[in-house]
Amino acid sequence: MTAAAKAGTGGRIPEQYFWNGKRVPFFVPWSTEQPLPAKLVHRPGPGGIALGYQDEIPGDRFRDVLWVRMSMGQGNGRPDMPGVHALRQRRCINHFMCQVCGRPTERRDGRYLFLMHAAGGRAISEGERTQTPPVHVKCARESVRDCPHLRESSTAALVEHAPIWGVAGIEYNPHTLAPREPLGNENRPKLTEVAYEDHSRIAWIKAAREVISLHGVTEVDLSDVGLAA
Repeated sequence: MTAAAKAGTGGRIPEQYFWNGKRVPFFVPWSTEQPLPAKLVHRPGPGGIALGYQDEIPGDRFRDVLWVRMSMGQGNGRPDMPGVHALRQRRCINHFMCQVCGRPTERRDGRYLFLMHAAGGRAISEGERTQTPPVHVKCARESVRDCPHLRESSTAALVEHAPIWGVAGIEYNPHTLAPREPLGNENRPKLTEVAYEDHSRIAWIKAAREVISLHGVTEVDLSDVGLAA
């Protein structure tokens, strides 16, 4: 287990939760886990004035970017599928933890397996950006079996390198502090992807997902019995 993996799991196996006989993915939020209200203000920072919380604390930022506040209550209430808990998604991305079971995913060959919905039958491409954490082979097969979205159409690939690219979140107008994008599904603001190096825009993002880019991509078939080796 790598140092990053140990840091992500805290040296323990995350508890597994089930609903109606099916495992609930580690990064899925439960009905008791909700975004917490916080008043947005203009705050001075290392790069100048940026978006902040009126009562901001150090834990509200990661890589100097403001993050959504979310309550923690995994396993309490009902799972909110296909939602994503912002902080557990970030842990999975940064420590290469499986989105389903929450355990480290590094393989013996040093690569990582990624599973996604195949929009229009499209395979995972070189350099593609994603907010989806890696997964184990067994967990990937379980997901395709249990998730209607993936069962309809999915694609998988082994990836050699997945550096952090940026974040996905709600982008706010620097002057009015109103969301730049209209409300999306279920009356929720649409998430916008912004690169960490785009300093002028990322200063006005309230992040909800971390985004990585995929390199050294090799498409694989999950039915291959040798894939798990």
